[in-house]
Order: sequence, then C-alpha cells, then structure tokens
Amino acid sequence: MQSAHFRENSTENLAAVLIPIVIAAFSYPLGNRMTMDGCPKHLTSMQRIFGMTLCSMPFWAVCAVWAGTQSGEVVFTLLGGILLLGDAMPSAAGFAGIARILIGMTANSLAAGGR
Repeated sequence: MQSAHFRENSTENLAAVLIPIVIAAFSYPLGNRMTMDGCPKHLTSMQRIFGMTLCSMPFWAVCAVWAGTQSGEVVFTLLGGILLLGDAMPSAAGFAGIARILIGMTANSLAAGGR
C-alpha cells in the first residue's frame, strides 16, 4: 500500500530496522550461552531453547495483541482518510495490499477458530 514511499529511505528508517535485527542477532547466542551456564548440564539444546521461548512468551503475547490491533486499523484508517479527510484513493498496488491484509486477517481468524 505504501510502495510509493519506498524510495524515501532515510538514515533514521534504516537504523529503526537494523538496530532490532542486530540486537536479536546478539541476544539469541548470548541467551543460549547464559542458559548453558545457569541450567543443569543434563538439559539438551532443545530443552534450553524451549526454556528461553517459554520465558519470553509474555513479550510475544503483548506483541501479538498489538500487531492484531494494528492490522485491523489499516483498513479503517484508510477508509476514514478517504471519506472524511478527502485523501486520494490508493493505486492498484495499494488495493492489492489491502486485499492481502484482509485475506491474511480472515485466514488467521479461520485458523485460530479451528483450534
């Protein structure tokens, strides 16, 4: 939907993307090493990874709720901008992006309902 803004890259945008990636790249191996030192020696790598994943679940739950709320807001914000503020209609690529969002939201809801 925002493909027209793709060329408007800045150092701030690049840093906003790269800094979390670099932090994650160091955090996982560091966490793995820390669990090797702090856990009993009989635990396997899979058990240590499971422990790190299990302990980080509250963080992932917060991120999932936040992302789910945001994905619904995309369509309503777009419609509100067009109808109330006189924004321009999206291009064909924009409509394709909206369709992908709606299909993804519907598929996610159907998959979650089947559990």
